[in-house]
Amino acid sequence: MTADVRTRRPGTRTGVKRAPTSGGKRRPETSVPVADEQVVDAVTLPEAPGARIAVFEPAPTHRVRARDAVTALGFELVSGDDLEAARAALLGAAAPDVLLVGVPGGEDLIEAALALDRQRPVLVAALAGSILDARARAVAAGCDLFTLRPHSAESLGAPLAAASALAVLRQRVVGLEGNQAVLRERLARHGETESATGFQHIDFFKQILLIELKRARRFGYSLAVCLVAVDPAAPGAAPLPHHVAAELRNRVAAAIVQSVRDIDFPVELSPERVLAFLPHTDLAGAGPVGRRIADAVHATGVVADGGKEHRVTVSVGIAALREGQPPSLARVMRDAAAAVRAAQLKGGDCVVVRK
Repeated sequence: MTADVRTRRPGTRTGVKRAPTSGGKRRPETSVPVADEQVVDAVTLPEAPGARIAVFEPAPTHRVRARDAVTALGFELVSGDDLEAARAALLGAAAPDVLLVGVPGGEDLIEAALALDRQRPVLVAALAGSILDARARAVAAGCDLFTLRPHSAESLGAPLAAASALAVLRQRVVGLEGNQAVLRERLARHGETESATGFQHIDFFKQILLIELKRARRFGYSLAVCLVAVDPAAPGAAPLPHHVAAELRNRVAAAIVQSVRDIDFPVELSPERVLAFLPHTDLAGAGPVGRRIADAVHATGVVADGGKEHRVTVSVGIAALREGQPPSLARVMRDAAAAVRAAQLKGGDCVVVRK
């Protein structure tokens, strides 16, 4: 039995072991038929990336042949029958991934594509002449690849496949550069404090928190927190004017920043609550920090407004990891919140240590 060799669609190939003819010479590659026992393997390759391709060829004959070839190769064809249509497709919301453009005649379109910088399509110049001359003219025009006329599926298959792969690679690079810019911005902010309050950025605090929890689990370090809550106004009191409330918050922030140690991390949880995270600290070490905070806030004085004086006080709840129990920040925060509630039930302006 024999197996006929047929043309396969792009994206597949069949490995064939050819039998030598008499005299040790191989048959030409077009020889048929091929015996089944000579077929060594058949491998289906993945489909090439499905690029969207726009075609601009000044001559109608070249344009028709190029469009037919693009369609035959399985790519998506973008409208571009004339220069204006090609330019509209290039600048539209669904821009092509690849632009096949005839030279001469398409220089203005190439310049418009190059002006898009990183968002531009891959440019494939279509030219006539020798391969060396065509390559030089394509490079001079700013194109990425080139192909020689006349157009056919056979002549355009390789350059368009390369252009499609290059388009995918370029999109990935642009995406990675965008991610890199975001990461650089975050890195630049890490370790810096908020200019208005002097508190740490929340993103940086989260990273430090994860690191310190891991250290606590691995090495048995303790850690503590001081939860600082602004005491509420007396029942029935009128809301504070905006500028007065802002000034009081600023004074609280300054008092907290000047009271914590260099190793501590103050971070704002809400306009009324601030957390001072104290790594490598137990309850005995956290107590003095909490009391310094409460005293510093009490010493900020009053804010006068229209003959009225306004003062702010805080309740401070202190908690730490419990000996003999697995490190749990959630438990520490619950203990600190309970300590704050106990301080406020006492009238506020005091410190409660949750033991």
